[in-house]
Amino acid sequence: MFTALARSALVEATAQLSRALDQLGFLPATADLRREQVKLQVALANALMHVKGFAADETNASLDQARLFIERAKDWENLPKTRWCYSRSSTASGSPNS
Repeated sequence: MFTALARSALVEATAQLSRALDQLGFLPATADLRREQVKLQVALANALMHVKGFAADETNASLDQARLFIERAKDWENLPKTRWCYSRSSTASGSPNS
């Protein structure tokens, strides 16, 4: 039961994070906005790992987007988080990721 509840919360979190990222796309690009995009995208990737799996296409696409946001924002402190996620993803899928 608790696993189902937790998974349900993660499903809702992925929906909410996706909506927030979509809405941020309509705002003018600023340094603060880019940092917020990084935080939300990394959170979405983490949620997707638990909902869809580490090797899921959606998870890898979210990680790719997180890396792109990090590069745009020059938010290098979050880069290790995506590298760790990529390593988990490639281990789960059996294919090398960067």
